Amino acid sequence: MNLDPYLGQFVKVNTREQEWFVGKLLSMRTHGNGSIEFEFDIISTSKDGKIDHKELKEFRKKNKGIQLIQAGKVAGIEELDPRIQEGIRLTLTNVPNILDIYHTLDVENLPQRIEFGKIEKPDDL
Repeated sequence: MNLDPYLGQFVKVNTREQEWFVGKLLSMRTHGNGSIEFEFDIISTSKDGKIDHKELKEFRKKNKGIQLIQAGKVAGIEELDPRIQEGIRLTLTNVPNILDIYHTLDVENLPQRIEFGKIEKPDDL
């Protein structure tokens, strides 16, 4: 499978184990024995079928970041819309640091009680 057209792009990859992931194709390597590996920076992954939440969380944690994928494990590639790819790039480069933002807020003076209800209009309106 030739993935050269997808180098540097975010794509959805379906694997033969009924799993899929979204990642950026970084490189393609051909070894002396003829085997081919693809290097992906995986940002999101999932596993189809019945799997409990804890197992899925561990699976996602283990299968993120830079990964080498054997060509034989790839069942198909779906090219993502260029606008979606740009959205992924913008999101990854502009991730807010929530802890830093939290420390800049005056959290001591936040309301301790929240009320829900209907706001009544004054009679003179």
